[in-house]
Amino acid sequence: MLDLEGNLLKRVGQQWDDTGTGELKRRNNTGPGAFNYPTEIAVSDHEVAVLDTVGTRVQIMDLECNRLRGFSVLNTFHQEADRENGLGLDRDGNIYVSYVGTSEVRVYNEDGGLLASFGQSGSRAGEFSAPRGLWVNASDRLYVADTENVRVQLFQLTAGDQRDWMLEAGK
Repeated sequence: MLDLEGNLLKRVGQQWDDTGTGELKRRNNTGPGAFNYPTEIAVSDHEVAVLDTVGTRVQIMDLECNRLRGFSVLNTFHQEADRENGLGLDRDGNIYVSYVGTSEVRVYNEDGGLLASFGQSGSRAGEFSAPRGLWVNASDRLYVADTENVRVQLFQLTAGDQRDWMLEAGK
């Protein structure tokens, strides 16, 4: 964590071990609070989420970078890690993870429970080809970088009671 002048306020995680030979050695510690291969970060009004360990888990911290919780997001359709996932947070604490390999976006609650999944391979509205970057704005609009279709798709998020998800494709 840095201040606006770039001064270090707090460090989260650990640096890779220096072997003394000019190379860095990978750490084997991948437990809670340790990062192995952080690839994405998303920030909401009250939390920071980090997609870690080559896209297989999400770690949640408060805005002071204190770890709150974490959960696995290993893609059950493809047991190998999907290294090019996207990550987003909405104001209700829901976590969005895109999966390049299956062309889908999954929505998890703050404890890691799967709420919804949408998308499939294709080029029509709501279909993706390598969805990577995700962002949710303050108006509950989800932006998905549909990389290989060379476009950004926009969805309006609405949730009645957290179990009844609706997505409306933007025009």
